[in-house]
Amino acid sequence: DSLLAVSGQLDAKVGGPPANLNVSENRRRTVYGSVSRHDLNPMLRLFDFPDPNISSERRTITTVPLQQLFVLNGEFMLRQAKALAEAGARILLHGRTRDRIAPRLEELRRAGAAADALAFEMSDRTAMAAEVARGGPIDILIHNVGERDRRPFADIAPDDFARLIDVDLNAAHALVKLVVPGMVERRWGRLILVTSIVADLAVPGAASYIAAKGGLSAF
Repeated sequence: DSLLAVSGQLDAKVGGPPANLNVSENRRRTVYGSVSRHDLNPMLRLFDFPDPNISSERRTITTVPLQQLFVLNGEFMLRQAKALAEAGARILLHGRTRDRIAPRLEELRRAGAAADALAFEMSDRTAMAAEVARGGPIDILIHNVGERDRRPFADIAPDDFARLIDVDLNAAHALVKLVVPGMVERRWGRLILVTSIVADLAVPGAASYIAAKGGLSAF
């Protein structure tokens, strides 16, 4: 819903019939998504929607690679980038290397979007600062970093714990610090920091990830 809102696509109408979340043209809030007992929407299933055939006292929580891939590479995300481009925005895609994001960048350019790539590791603050400076003014930042260490807590060394906190949390602070001064100067800006429900509902095998996402939610 936040991504639809920031891309100018969200239909904020209150009430009305349920919407099919599978339809790419759907712009309604997720709360208005239709729920079928026999054919649950794939996106709802992916993000742990309760089984509509039975009573559920609480929502089961998972964080799995498919969820991360949906947000990192899903067509929904690309559509929002295209919507921003059609509204006149210049799109900056971030990845660890330019080769990895080249296909998405080319797709945006073929659609007529003004798009470029920023390539750096989140742990490399020098490269981050250089690439952000090269990219120019940023008015809307969508931060979606989510590295995870799935080992049990007892098996995670302090240095490994600190490294993941640095990538998932501290690096977000560093990135925000780079873009906020320009937003303040231009008197407009938006920060969207994608966190996780595990920040509030802990799950096994994710101690450092939960700590990082909890910090990001509070930030």
